[in-house]
Amino acid sequence: MNRRKRKRPLAAIAIVALAIGVVVGIGWFLTRTPSEAPAEREHKRPKRIKEVKPSLPAKTTSEQVDAPLPKVDEHAGMVKSSLGVWQPTNRPWRADRRKVHAVHTNGANRVRQPLPYHNATEQLLLQTFGREVGLAPFPLLKLPKKDMDNLVSILMSDNPVSEKDSEETALSKEIITEAKAEMRKFIKNGGNPDEFFEHYHSILRQAYDKRQIAKKEILRIASQEKDPDLARMLQKEVNDKLIEEGIKPLKLDLPDDFE
Repeated sequence: MNRRKRKRPLAAIAIVALAIGVVVGIGWFLTRTPSEAPAEREHKRPKRIKEVKPSLPAKTTSEQVDAPLPKVDEHAGMVKSSLGVWQPTNRPWRADRRKVHAVHTNGANRVRQPLPYHNATEQLLLQTFGREVGLAPFPLLKLPKKDMDNLVSILMSDNPVSEKDSEETALSKEIITEAKAEMRKFIKNGGNPDEFFEHYHSILRQAYDKRQIAKKEILRIASQEKDPDLARMLQKEVNDKLIEEGIKPLKLDLPDDFE
């Protein structure tokens, strides 16, 4: 199947597991003397609309009182049953019903895409290894007893990519397959299934915290120290390190008049 290759978070997690540590690239900037804050620029703000003119002239009080009320059909779209109860014509109802039967059909005709996972274990593997490194990880959950009792068969089962799968579904299935192999290795070496998820969830959490600390410092320099040039330099330096460690780089808009 010819599908466009995309960067897989699974490989990135493995890189971060070896490279995780304190925030990198900030120390040199924190010891540097910040430049003088540039003069604040005047902002031309759009004027507020003082008055909104109605599309039609408003009627006077007398006109409002004298004008006849529009005739409303209280039973539009309804039909009276043999019991004398008005029932809707656009939904099913039984002849012996004495009240309107509410039927919710919204979304009934939508085509549901097949899920790439078959159980909680595969879903948790996808949430862990399919999450882009640097973003906040999903809450850490434990495997249900049913999955724990059948873990061997679940990890040995296959969910091959089909020609009918979308690109996203196919990628998710590939991530699950690779994650299963990693989990089998972990358990074979004496590891506990819950410890497996705790370990990789911790890696994702540390990568997220590292990225957030860097983001906070860059924004502080731009807003509080009024030095957007230094903030942009810091962002480039930090991003080089984040990319090197397989973590999602920062994309902060840092204009000269940053507030």
